[in-house]
Amino acid sequence: MKKIQIVLASPSDLPEERNMIRRLVDEINPVCMRNEVVIDLRMWENSAPGMNEKGPQGVVDIDLEIPKADIFICLYWKRVGTIIPSEGIAGTEHELNIAIDSFNKNRKPDVKVFFKSMTDDEAKEADSLYIKEIAHRLQPMGLYNSFETVDALRSKINTIIQAAVLSKVKTDNPIEPNTPTHKEVSTASELLVNIAPGNRIILEKGFYDILSFNNPTDYLSKVKVSDGEEAHLSNLSNFSIIGDSASILTRPCYATVLTLNNCENIKFTGIAFGHVPYRGYCKGAVIKLINCKNIQFDSCEFFGCGTYGLVIENSESIIVNGSKIFECTYGAIRMEKSQLYFRNSSIESCLQLLDSVIFSFGGFLTMDNVSIHNNETDKFIIDLAELTDEQSIACYCLPGLKHSFFLPQGVCIYDNISKELSNVPNIRGLFETDNRYKS
Repeated sequence: MKKIQIVLASPSDLPEERNMIRRLVDEINPVCMRNEVVIDLRMWENSAPGMNEKGPQGVVDIDLEIPKADIFICLYWKRVGTIIPSEGIAGTEHELNIAIDSFNKNRKPDVKVFFKSMTDDEAKEADSLYIKEIAHRLQPMGLYNSFETVDALRSKINTIIQAAVLSKVKTDNPIEPNTPTHKEVSTASELLVNIAPGNRIILEKGFYDILSFNNPTDYLSKVKVSDGEEAHLSNLSNFSIIGDSASILTRPCYATVLTLNNCENIKFTGIAFGHVPYRGYCKGAVIKLINCKNIQFDSCEFFGCGTYGLVIENSESIIVNGSKIFECTYGAIRMEKSQLYFRNSSIESCLQLLDSVIFSFGGFLTMDNVSIHNNETDKFIIDLAELTDEQSIACYCLPGLKHSFFLPQGVCIYDNISKELSNVPNIRGLFETDNRYKS
């Protein structure tokens, strides 16, 4: 388990801001721990009373371990805090000096200082002049940041924590199903009869109708939709399909090409999933995952749907690598209370979308080396929605997660038309150019 140690320093006149940061860490930590990362928040409130030759501040210094921290967050408003008699400065400034000195010597912790705006009447109070002196000293070092509200500060702190998590989180573990049985198939009937745990299927080049079976099996069934049926895989584990320019297709317009329910440890490689005969004019999704875990798509294509390329609900550790989503007409990705790693892939040519290109509703989304281009929507490119308290408690794989967690790195967004880039400001890890925003 990797640790991110965060030290929070401030005088006692910012209780709401301190509580907000503590709640934010408590919210994010369950998600991080599933990715072998834990956030350790150190605050003076958590220091137990004790004796120290340097007085109470000496006890706090031992507990905070500022030189060992990854991030040092310092907040100021109207008060400087309690003065340390032996130093003539307050405890918060003492801790800030330790953090800056440690960074200059060891390049850690990363120091972030935020000053809450004051009204004219507040600025007349006793400590305001000294606080301005501290701010003036920090400005040449690039350490001065301001905020007005708790929500504004939350957005800034959330961005800082997400960047730290991204540097620690491990997302490159491939999914390797246990598939001792090797099957080479060249027809749809051969494919469908061999869908079972422990099988690794090699598909020859060609088109495979996912609905070309009459009798359901323990794992494969048909579900009725408005204009026909759609294929469902249920309770399947340790299974993989490798395609050699193979396509898995369906004809009913309202059908999802393939739905996976309660499946685990499944890998698809080199397969195109879509609708026929007309791309982009149907009303079903391409792939839907419900209550799944450890599902990976490598070098795949998802095309020709009237809704979404990927719909992911209550699912954990979903990996899409080296793949392409295109020609969708609702959105490319819609995920709810799920965990998706999307890397070395592209989203393109999704025009006149009815939803945002990417919609995450209380999800954990990591993007690495991704291209998003030539898409058009009246909504956002990236829409990160928030769960209610009741919805977050009921979350299948990420209980307690309320806000969507988005970790981008090397994401290029260009030649798109949308309302705005995102409903969340200042997302790091994005490079955008030549986009046209309607608002």
